[in-house]
Amino acid sequence: MQKSLGFTLIELLVVVLIIGILAAVAVPQYQRAVSKSRYVQVMTSANAVAAAALVYKMANGSYPSSLEDLDITLPGTLSADKKSVFLNGYACSLYMGSTVMNSVLCKRGTSGNQYVGYRVLFGGVRDGQRFCLAREEDQEATSLCISLGGKEPFDNSDGLMHYRL
Repeated sequence: MQKSLGFTLIELLVVVLIIGILAAVAVPQYQRAVSKSRYVQVMTSANAVAAAALVYKMANGSYPSSLEDLDITLPGTLSADKKSVFLNGYACSLYMGSTVMNSVLCKRGTSGNQYVGYRVLFGGVRDGQRFCLAREEDQEATSLCISLGGKEPFDNSDGLMHYRL
């Protein structure tokens, strides 16, 4: 009787198949975790901007006209008009005024049907309310909003679902 000293082709194919199945399960989970961590960093920055805007109003009697007026250092790059900061592929802008609620809105991928965003409202009746924004047909963005604890979705009539966080 001869003893086999190597692996058969079938054994190697089974190992490759198992590795392929594990990779197919792990890679999407990894990508979701990376997206979630980037989004959380954007949420943290937007919350800091909203809090700093309220502090600015208490100190000066009016809201700031640009992000440069705030007493915080933001990660990312400020736009030329100093009203937006670019961070992790998101553009976060400060919105002030009566026609638009005072808010910080961060958005990524506004071309076509791809959109995911974050909005924090401040100063007023809805002070401190936070929303994850996603197009209804964008399953990846919707999944991200739900995984962050988003609930009570509503459409604001422009096709963006708002998930309260």
